[in-house]
Amino acid sequence: MTKFAPALLAIAGIAIAGSAGAATTAAPAKPKPAAVSAKRASCEAEWKAQTTHKGSHKAFIKACVAKG
Repeated sequence: MTKFAPALLAIAGIAIAGSAGAATTAAPAKPKPAAVSAKRASCEAEWKAQTTHKGSHKAFIKACVAKG
């Protein structure tokens, strides 16, 4: 029994460390800055104001927000 005790403790330690590591790797989502949200809303309004659209909505919003 004493021969196997260090091996069992090592295995238990690895299992605990692995589960603790898995819990800490999931980072909470970062909130978006207010400026990006305001710019996105402006871009959405611009998209809705257009009578004809070139390309997709998603591509337009992405380019508009990136343009600044």
